[in-house]
Amino acid sequence: MHAKAILLVLCLLATAIAAIFAAPVSRAATVINGQLVEETGPTSVLGGGDHVFVRFGSDAAFGVVYGTTANPNNVYIVAIKARYLGVAQVADTQNRTIAENRPIKIYTLYAVKLDSIIEFRDTNRNNVADYGRLYNSTTGRFSDYFNRLDTLYKKVDLRTNWTRDTIQQSSDSTNRTWTFNLTAGNLSYANVANHTGSTALPPPIVRFTFHLNASLEEVNNATVPQWRVTVDTAGGRNDVVNLTRMANLVVSGKAVHYDLKWDQSISGWSYDGANTGSTRPSARSGRTTRRGRTWSFDA
Repeated sequence: MHAKAILLVLCLLATAIAAIFAAPVSRAATVINGQLVEETGPTSVLGGGDHVFVRFGSDAAFGVVYGTTANPNNVYIVAIKARYLGVAQVADTQNRTIAENRPIKIYTLYAVKLDSIIEFRDTNRNNVADYGRLYNSTTGRFSDYFNRLDTLYKKVDLRTNWTRDTIQQSSDSTNRTWTFNLTAGNLSYANVANHTGSTALPPPIVRFTFHLNASLEEVNNATVPQWRVTVDTAGGRNDVVNLTRMANLVVSGKAVHYDLKWDQSISGWSYDGANTGSTRPSARSGRTTRRGRTWSFDA
């Protein structure tokens, strides 16, 4: 007989555009963590609900979006970053300056959705749920689950209202940390992969513990690409008519370093009667990490 398992399914929702930075020629950093700001409250991002973000101005934010009683939703781990392609010196066709040291930047949003929990029987004992789903490019949705090597029984959809406890803050000489729990108990089971077992069973309690760590440094003598941009302003227009690469510009700015981890606890899962494994774990826990960096330059 094979051990039972519960699989937490994580779906990567969005990645976006990559941008290239020139490597700094030298780097002298000073920690300025006081400029990192905690942000909480209602949001419309990724289906809406509530959120906890750590933000640095308009250039960087990372944290968690989650459903509420008024707006049920899944839990999303989010990072929003401004990436700098360089600096522009902007002039008109008469060589009159319009803007100096204008940042050229794009925004990228990354998000991971905590979608559902699946009960399965690990037939080949590899600790991986081997199943399939088909993607419909017309509707933008996935099909129901179907069995491959393993047998699937039921799932819990994590789209619900989540309860957040008090955010705990701590800091040391280099980092600031925000820690909080999201808990849901009003969940329900649904059969998957054509299974027909009873779903009228006591639901589990699911808790995610998030650890948001960040530091902000002042960085000196970083090298970035520089461009001369010529625009035609005749008739109130702002048409770019020429773009010329200039010598790299040495600037000072701020670098945000972030580290987001979460622990997961699933307790009180009611196993299907047909899932006759030899082990019945009451919870499955683990930790996942996301790391990154974003830049903001003083113009």
